[in-house]
Amino acid sequence: MSTGVIATRYASGLAQAAANATELDAWLGEVQRFAKAWRGSGLLRAVATNPGLSQARREAVLEPVFAELGLSATPKRWLKLIWSRDRLGIVPDAVDALGRLVDTRRGVLRAKAEFAVAPSPAQLKSLTERLEKLTGKQVVLEDSEDASLLAGFRVRIGSHLVDASLKQALSKMQRDLLAGLQH
Repeated sequence: MSTGVIATRYASGLAQAAANATELDAWLGEVQRFAKAWRGSGLLRAVATNPGLSQARREAVLEPVFAELGLSATPKRWLKLIWSRDRLGIVPDAVDALGRLVDTRRGVLRAKAEFAVAPSPAQLKSLTERLEKLTGKQVVLEDSEDASLLAGFRVRIGSHLVDASLKQALSKMQRDLLAGLQH
């Protein structure tokens, strides 16, 4: 079974345990803090996954981390369950999957936009509004710069890609010209 499927199952389990959306939002924030600490600390990963240390010693390392991050009982149990099955490495993927589940419940779509040059706030707002109108859902737009696009932008929502970049247009023109030469 793939890591993504396993991560989604763990995320779904935590989401189902929440009594309401407010509780789930709080838990999402808590496990996101842990995932950030996990990603950022090689020492935490090394100690928590060291097979040479007993379960009790590894737990002695994790408990202060849980306390420092302010984890409540259910997220802590969820992480311990994942850890007891030697799968702490999937926590970042499980947390991302949980974020997607929460977004789906809220009717929120996340989009990633790459621009050749940094857009103005007005351009970002306009693009977000157009995407919301097209999808009928609230859109949260994450933007970045990619100078290799030459001009224009590229937007990805889920598996859908809209490429309005000069790089794409030139690539299409090249393909069309080469196809014309072959006939």
